[in-house]
Amino acid sequence: MRSTVVPVELNPLFLVGLPLLLGLAAFHDLRWRRVPNALTLTVTLGGLAFRWADAGSSALLGGIGLGCIVFCAGFLLQLCRLLGGGDVKLFAAASVWLGWSTIWTAVAGTAIAGGILGLFFLRTSGSPGARPGVDDRDETLLERLQLPEGDDSTHVPYAVAIGVGCLWAWAVQLGFLSGV
Repeated sequence: MRSTVVPVELNPLFLVGLPLLLGLAAFHDLRWRRVPNALTLTVTLGGLAFRWADAGSSALLGGIGLGCIVFCAGFLLQLCRLLGGGDVKLFAAASVWLGWSTIWTAVAGTAIAGGILGLFFLRTSGSPGARPGVDDRDETLLERLQLPEGDDSTHVPYAVAIGVGCLWAWAVQLGFLSGV
């Protein structure tokens, strides 16, 4: 019996699902400074369904493996308070969609977008009085980049950067752009 595998370029789940879910995650992070676990779970399950539909069980296992590796790397960044837990889970979930061939493009795109976003937030939150009780002259750059303990008001909505980076990789995978 011959398998009917839909090419990535024609798979509606890949064409619409990933951009829609990443857009929702970015919106949630911009609005409420958090990425809901239900949304991250939906991204993960959508990626697993796409991998299964794209190339069967081997692609499914590859997606799970990549998601676990990305999660472990992100967890180390979260321990250093450089990424939030929701951001780590979102990037790991999105990596399941992208696969091994474009993950470095997603990492590079996320880092570039995150750097621009971080500089914007440093600039807008860096004025005296922007954060009550904090004298910016006493903080190092690394301390200003770290997530505050329990205060989400100065949290950089990194799901926006993750969305930009992963959509760049998505466009590369579809052949619209070139990768790194």
